Amino acid sequence: MLKYIVFIGLILSISCKKPDEVKNVIIKGKIATNVLGQEKGLYTIADAKKILVFSGLNEQQNGLVYNLVDINEGAFSASSEMGKATALVFLDGAHKYIGTLCTQGLNMLPLGNLVDGENTVIDLATLTMIDGIIVPSHDPLGNEIIITQDEINSLKEIDGYFESLSKNLDVDNDGILDFLSNKQTFIRSNYHIYAGHWGVNSTPAIINDSAINSISSDMCIYCNGYYTEPDSLLLTGPVDSPYTDITMRNTSFCAAVGFEAGFQRILNIPNGQIGLGFKKGIYTLTMNGSTNFTFSFSNINANNLMIVIPTLHTNNEGKLVSISLEYRLSDYSIVSHPENILDKLTVQLSDTANGQAQQIYMIPWISNKEGGPGIYTHTLPNPLDISALHHVEVNYSDILGNGYWINWK
Repeated sequence: MLKYIVFIGLILSISCKKPDEVKNVIIKGKIATNVLGQEKGLYTIADAKKILVFSGLNEQQNGLVYNLVDINEGAFSASSEMGKATALVFLDGAHKYIGTLCTQGLNMLPLGNLVDGENTVIDLATLTMIDGIIVPSHDPLGNEIIITQDEINSLKEIDGYFESLSKNLDVDNDGILDFLSNKQTFIRSNYHIYAGHWGVNSTPAIINDSAINSISSDMCIYCNGYYTEPDSLLLTGPVDSPYTDITMRNTSFCAAVGFEAGFQRILNIPNGQIGLGFKKGIYTLTMNGSTNFTFSFSNINANNLMIVIPTLHTNNEGKLVSISLEYRLSDYSIVSHPENILDKLTVQLSDTANGQAQQIYMIPWISNKEGGPGIYTHTLPNPLDISALHHVEVNYSDILGNGYWINWK
C-alpha cells in the first residue's frame, strides 16, 4: 500500500533547441453542399473558410503546432505531424470559431498508429454539421488509424483537455488569433505517481492499490512569443468557484521563446505533500498586475491514465541486461497500441550506493514514431550493477504534451 506521496516539481523547461525532422500525414475532405438541419448557433459548416490544424505541443515544448489551411471550392487538403493528436478547428473568414471535427465522440485524430505509416492519407470524405458538431462521412478510427475501443475510451478522458487547448485561440484578448501575432499561451499538466515495485525477471511488478487515487499534479503555463520577462504573475480561477490556495512553484524565461510559470495547490500530509491539481474551468493569468490572459482548462481523469510497468531482466551475475515495458490502464487492461497515447518516453534508474539517490542509467528518449519493439524492450550496452538500486522512474509525455512521472521503488 502507498504510505505517502511527496510532491516533486518536475517539469520540462522551455527549450531553445530546433525540432527534429517532422513526418507529416495528409488529411483531406470536402464540405457538404446541403446544410439543412445545421441551424444551431450562429454558424453552419457552409460558413467555414479556413481550417486550423492543431497538433498540440511540439517535442521541445516550444509552442503549439498550428497550420492554417484554406477551404477552396468546398474542399481542403491539410497535413499534420505523425504521432500527434490532431484537431481540425473550422473558422469563418474572420477567424471566428465554428466547430471542431468529431468522430466517435473524439474531438481529435490520434495519429500514432497508422495503417501506412507516414504514407497514410486520411480522406474524411464529406463533412456535415449536426447539432453544432462537425462529423465526417468516413470515419478513420479503426480504418486508417489503428486503434481499439478501449484506447478510444481512454482518449475520451483527455479529449476535453485537448478541446480546451484548441479553443484557446485568443488568450490575450486582443481580438487577433494569438498565433497570427507570433504569440502563444498554452497549458500542460504534470502528474507524479508512486506506483509500486518494479518487476524482476519472472516476478511481476506490484501496483499499489492506492496509486491512482493518490496522484500529485500541477499546472504549467507557457507564454511564448514577443513577451518580456514578467515582474509578477498571478493565477486566479476557475471563474465559477475560484481557488484560494493557488501558489506559484517556479518561473523561467528564455529570451528566444518566452516565459514559463508553474502553479500548484499543495496539501500537507504526514511525511510529505501532495499536489491537488486543478478542476475544469476558465482561468486568468495576470502579468505585471495589468495584462490578463484568459484561457479554458480541462483536467484529465486520473482513473484513465496509462501506467507504464517496467520489468528488469538480469544475467547470471544479477546484473541488469535489459528492461521490458508493459502498458496498462488503471483497470489493468492492456493498451494494445500505446503509441496512440504516448508521445515519448524514457526510464531512469537511481541507486543509493553512496548513501543518497543518484542516477546510474537512463534510456535515451524513445519516440512513438519508432513504434514496434523500441517502445517495449531496451537492451543495455553493458551489464549494470543494480545491487543498490533504489527506484526506477518511467517518464513519458502523452500526445497532448502532458508529463507523467511514474516512480517504482
